[in-house]
Amino acid sequence: MHNSLMSRLDFLFNSTPEIRRAQWRGLNTSAVLIYFIIAVNTLTLDALYWSFAPLELLIVPTLIFVGLSTYRSFVWLRYRHVDLPDERISGVLRVVTLIAGFLGVGYSSWAIALIPYGTEAHQGHLIVFVTLTALAMSYLIVIVPTAAFVALASVMIPMIMFLALQPSVVSQALAGNLVVIGSMIVVAQILLFRQFYNAVVSRQEILDKHEELMRLSDENQRLANEDSLTGLPNRRRFFSYLQRSDIPPEGMMIGILDLDGFKQINDVYGHTIGDRLLVEVSRRMRENFSEALLIARLGGDEFGIICGGKRSSEEVLAGANKALASICGTIKLGDIDLRPSASVGFARLKPEHQSAVTALEHADIALYNAKQSARGDIVVYSADLETSTRERFVIEQKLREADLENELFVVLQPIIDTRTAQVASFEVLGRWKNPVLGMVPPNLFIVAAERASISARVTDVLFAKALRAMAELPETTRISFNLSAHDVTSADAALHLSRLAANAGIAAGRITFEITETSLMGDFDAGQAALNTLRREGFKISLDDFGTGFSSLSYVRHLPLDTIKIDRSFVTGIEHDDIKMRKIMKAVIDLCGELGVSCVVEGVETAEQLQAVTSLGAELIQGYYFAAPMPVHKLGTYLASLDEGYARATAASAS
Repeated sequence: MHNSLMSRLDFLFNSTPEIRRAQWRGLNTSAVLIYFIIAVNTLTLDALYWSFAPLELLIVPTLIFVGLSTYRSFVWLRYRHVDLPDERISGVLRVVTLIAGFLGVGYSSWAIALIPYGTEAHQGHLIVFVTLTALAMSYLIVIVPTAAFVALASVMIPMIMFLALQPSVVSQALAGNLVVIGSMIVVAQILLFRQFYNAVVSRQEILDKHEELMRLSDENQRLANEDSLTGLPNRRRFFSYLQRSDIPPEGMMIGILDLDGFKQINDVYGHTIGDRLLVEVSRRMRENFSEALLIARLGGDEFGIICGGKRSSEEVLAGANKALASICGTIKLGDIDLRPSASVGFARLKPEHQSAVTALEHADIALYNAKQSARGDIVVYSADLETSTRERFVIEQKLREADLENELFVVLQPIIDTRTAQVASFEVLGRWKNPVLGMVPPNLFIVAAERASISARVTDVLFAKALRAMAELPETTRISFNLSAHDVTSADAALHLSRLAANAGIAAGRITFEITETSLMGDFDAGQAALNTLRREGFKISLDDFGTGFSSLSYVRHLPLDTIKIDRSFVTGIEHDDIKMRKIMKAVIDLCGELGVSCVVEGVETAEQLQAVTSLGAELIQGYYFAAPMPVHKLGTYLASLDEGYARATAASAS
């Protein structure tokens, strides 16, 4: 029973910070009124007993009660609009309780001291007056139950005890009446405080729910605009920022950064390492690209950049280069050291004739060109860049739609053995003639085929035509055929080409497959395995465009090569006594001799160039000096002319 009652009255003692703040606000309103009542009642009692009680019994209490009330009123007025910390409020509430007890005891003691003076009417008025003062005090501070109880008890208990001890039945009856009234007032105070308590708790619950809803709303807003992995603004935030009206378009530059080879990192090391790499890249971008107004993750390994204000193009690009350099530095993730690369496309917003979205499209075009031809670098959009991009796009689309069997064809360019003046082999070169576009240069349509993921189909058609051309040539004739990056790095593609040659009845030893250094950069190990497969099948392997890549000697060391072709760039100008170029050419020719592989010099176009390279020891020559690439139907005539020339030369030497 006792425990049940205490649990039901627990709210009286369960003072929370919210309750204390509400009590503080309530006292700010009622405290001055309480002190006003005390001061007025004190002066009223003085007037009532002025003719009956000793002056010292009137003046001293009056000075104490009125002085204290006045002082405390000024204190409350001073702090009525101040939000005190919780510790200060707790101290104030304790002071209120102490002052309530002091005033109650003092007021009741003063009243009892005055009772012997005056008439019976005065005594009755005194008891009622003091009782009403106590009731008013306890009611006005009911929101602080301890202070209210102390105020009521400190006045009522002494008064009840005094009346109960009087011989008069009326006094005793009045004491009993005060007991009943006091008890009822205590119950009423408890009920009033419970209402106050519940109101504060309910209000706080509403505020807490509102705050939680606001927090959830803010969190949802943050999640809706922030990338959960990197903490950068996300795609939505990026586009929202672009559309803001308060961003001055003058000088704004928009960029897109894309990591190179990120898919391979995910495939080799797993998505956890990939995610950690993205986090580190994001951090380095934030720290090193202070010129950016906003850096966002647009999705995957693609990041958006907005630069503006008074930054010049040079400043923005300098900041972008700094950020790019930091990204491309070594990133250590546990036991794994990565050196990622990234490509960036930038475009400047021209507010007089374009929107931010258009500028973003231009940045995407610049990024596309960076990925295609300047991987790991920054490309800035220009109108010429867009024109060439659109042309490449048209080529790619037409290639997808093309009748490859009818539109693709091959031409052959001879490789001459200068020792015999005869053809050592023919290089097969693919050509494409489209009904709409006309002749499309090989450097454009081969790249377009790789972008469109149809390079395998193009290879099949061209290789089949090359095999058919070989069927019309003497059995001693050899060809070299260029492989795409897809062909080089696929063991299945290598076996497929081998089957095509076997089905055509062409011996593998008559075919040399040419590869470039760049075609192996995507996956060297897979390329090495595919080339070993071709070599085991009896095909020859040639490294084309030697010297234009990054790791030529490494490739020579690790690949199963039969021939090295020196790029035409080494031939240009060699006839003009370019000593450095001659030394390089000589070193490569000698290297081939040491390694036991053939050496073909490409791009010889003049007699002077021919004389220069042969003087350095070159024996196999390819170039326009001997013949331009020719269609299959002219091969017979060309070979016959070579035989006639060789026969005349032989007869002349014999005579």
